[in-house]
Amino acid sequence: MSGVVILADHSIIDTVPFFLPAFLVVAVLVAVVVRDRRRQRREEAEEQAGEQEGEQTAARDGEGDRAA
Repeated sequence: MSGVVILADHSIIDTVPFFLPAFLVVAVLVAVVVRDRRRQRREEAEEQAGEQEGEQTAARDGEGDRAA
C-alpha cells in the first residue's frame, strides 16, 4: 500500500467561480421582482383609496346639489 498515491480532487473549488456569478444574478433578479411586486401592490392600493375617496366626494357633492 505504500506505493499508492491519492490525489485530492478539488472540483468544487474549480466550479465556484462559475456558479457564484450565476447565484448573484439570480439573487438580483429575485430582489428586483419582489420590489416591483410590492410597489405594484402599493400603487394599486393607493389607486383604490383614491377612487373610493373620489366616489365619496362625488356622492357628497351630489347630495349638496339636491339640498340646494
